[in-house]
Amino acid sequence: MIETLIQVARTMRMMLYRLSSTRVLGIDVDVVLHFGVAFFVFRWSEKRFGARRAAWLVAVLIVAKEIADLFFKSQLRYIRRPTPAMLQDILTDVLTGVAGGFLAWFLRRRARPRSATA
Repeated sequence: MIETLIQVARTMRMMLYRLSSTRVLGIDVDVVLHFGVAFFVFRWSEKRFGARRAAWLVAVLIVAKEIADLFFKSQLRYIRRPTPAMLQDILTDVLTGVAGGFLAWFLRRRARPRSATA
């Protein structure tokens, strides 16, 4: 059982490394995915739960993903303080996720029909 979990973690780690090195139109796929996933999660959840809960959901998912990244990108026995490069990656991930959620919120507000009060 534990060997299977270790093998799954290794496989996920290898996939994460391969995905992180891929570029789309000169932009890291990591940035595109964070922006896109946050955008679509916010759009979907805002319709069902409202903007405030959608924002909380996106924030929780971003934080959970970054915590998982810390473990997937390091060996469990040797977890250390993040290096400046890791901090830059974390900051980029968080900011692009927030930007995706904000764009979804902004476009939703712009798309609402204005009431004719004049």
